Amino acid sequence: MTRGSWLKVLLIVLFADGLVARAAWSGAYSTGYEPYPNAKHFPTRSCQLEHRKSLRQEYECHSKNASSSVVMQGSKGSAFYQVRVLRNGSLKAQFRLKFDLGFDPWFDYVLEGDLNRDGLPDYVIVQPSGGNGLASEYCLSVFVLSAKSGYAVTKMYGMGFDPSDVLQLEAGQTNVVHTWFISAEEPSADGKYHSYWVYHFLKVRGTKLVFDSKRKPIWVQYKLKHNHTPTRLVSSLQKKNWWNKQKQPFFWR
Repeated sequence: MTRGSWLKVLLIVLFADGLVARAAWSGAYSTGYEPYPNAKHFPTRSCQLEHRKSLRQEYECHSKNASSSVVMQGSKGSAFYQVRVLRNGSLKAQFRLKFDLGFDPWFDYVLEGDLNRDGLPDYVIVQPSGGNGLASEYCLSVFVLSAKSGYAVTKMYGMGFDPSDVLQLEAGQTNVVHTWFISAEEPSADGKYHSYWVYHFLKVRGTKLVFDSKRKPIWVQYKLKHNHTPTRLVSSLQKKNWWNKQKQPFFWR
């Protein structure tokens, strides 16, 4: 192979690798498998990245009546980063995040919206894993939810979280979709091994995320093409057993 051919192959590989990484940040693998593809999305706004340096990121969120800033600040040699939420220049929330999920400390994006419907803005800060392929879907979603006494922080570990995972499935309620990926350890009903996207449904209640008891988890087969139909290949017992083998807790305070 000539030197020019080797260079062309190298450029193609680097470009493809970049596409995989970019796909991770936009939830590209899990997109197309939504359990409620026609559901009403709860209104949120994506905050704009204003500044990014190696140890600092700042996002600006603009609503009708206020301007908010979400600032992440780190220091060399520390695994923790300070996160501050300011509205109209006034500090509203401050907490630490440990960046133990990935390779580099950065936010994927920040969302703003009145998720708990108390008239005050809430925020969702998404920290990606930094991996490639399906592993790139892993992410930590940090919910900063308002209350009369200030803000409370709830963290949710899942896969591929983006604005389409904030839904309004019934009037007066905000739903959050938690996504996970499971590869079968035994044959399904058709005698074959398959993989599945698994969706749980949570409700925003005050400063907490709680399970929506009206909605059972939905399993959708991963077919490398769009598929929104709940699978019939997995029994209730298999779902229970496979889910109980998952070692990672998927949301906690």
